[in-house]
Amino acid sequence: MLFFFYTVIPTFFIINDTFDETGWYITMYLLGGYIRLYLDEIRLKSVKEFSLVIVNLILTAGSILVLDKLSYDPYHMVINANKLLAVTLAVSLFIAFKNLNTGYSKWINKLSSATFGVLLIHANSDAMRQFLWGEVLKVTDFYNSDYLIIYAVLSVLAVYIICSMIELFRIRFIEKPVLNKIYTSKLFNKLNQSYIDLWQ
Repeated sequence: MLFFFYTVIPTFFIINDTFDETGWYITMYLLGGYIRLYLDEIRLKSVKEFSLVIVNLILTAGSILVLDKLSYDPYHMVINANKLLAVTLAVSLFIAFKNLNTGYSKWINKLSSATFGVLLIHANSDAMRQFLWGEVLKVTDFYNSDYLIIYAVLSVLAVYIICSMIELFRIRFIEKPVLNKIYTSKLFNKLNQSYIDLWQ
């Protein structure tokens, strides 16, 4: 029902007012939970998983070309995170990389620990998005530029790297010391023990 409300209606009925960030986060959480619980029962081979990604990329590119020819907004099917092809592409990418054995990497784990912080820093509100992409990076000025692709890649990389550095700094110098003081405090230990006693 949530998928129909947040994805199918805005995609095929050209309605945008059904989107709501909190409801969409809940929908994504439930979708991730479903994949976690049931996907292992339908284990696909890597070739098939990445084939799904390629099919979704072709459909996405095709939808842009077709809608442009029909004089509709060419990016309608992918313009927001809740549009159908954006969702199927994201899910197929997630599934493909979920089962990919990349081995252990200290740096990947370190960077991944900052990913949620990056999201909160650079996209936590419309005001922040407008400030960062509109006023600082001025991305719309490059819309018809020959350097659009280069600028898009470099600006996204710069935002990701800088936000990651901010988040890793916060974890190292604020979160860890503060949580360490809390966890070692007598009050915390007393409350924790009371909670354990309550449920035993």
